[in-house]
Amino acid sequence: LAGARRLAALALRTAPAAAAPGAVLLDERLPAALVAGDPELAGRLREVVLGPVLALPPEDARVLLDTLGTWLACRGSTTYAAQRLYCHRNTVSNRLRRLEQLTGRALSDPAHVVELALAHAAVTQRAATPAAPPPPAPRGAPGAAPTPGGTARRSPRPPG
Repeated sequence: LAGARRLAALALRTAPAAAAPGAVLLDERLPAALVAGDPELAGRLREVVLGPVLALPPEDARVLLDTLGTWLACRGSTTYAAQRLYCHRNTVSNRLRRLEQLTGRALSDPAHVVELALAHAAVTQRAATPAAPPPPAPRGAPGAAPTPGGTARRSPRPPG
């Protein structure tokens, strides 16, 4: 049961933030689940693969990342990506060429496309992840609920 819960939570972390509430199938989101499964490695992937893009001014980085994400969603079609982005096909090609120059990865190389797709998923998931909750107050700290000596609270619900 614990394993199933972990996989369900992992599947939820892969759901796009803009998606309507509903079911998320882990088997349909395995690459994103790989990225979500190890936040430290996802951060490294973001930095190594897309670091030069992320170092650009925020608007420039957003345009290139949106273009990459759309191109990936359109299965590598610049024509369909241009239609979705409401711009000319040459604009998409120019943005993708700039992305290749910045990252040193060629979109004609399947291994590079995998790296870029996983790094893009890492950036997208990071943007969609809410800030981490503050750590629990230590025992005996003001505002911390008392627990009997030698026991630990096992319920995630607050006392009361």
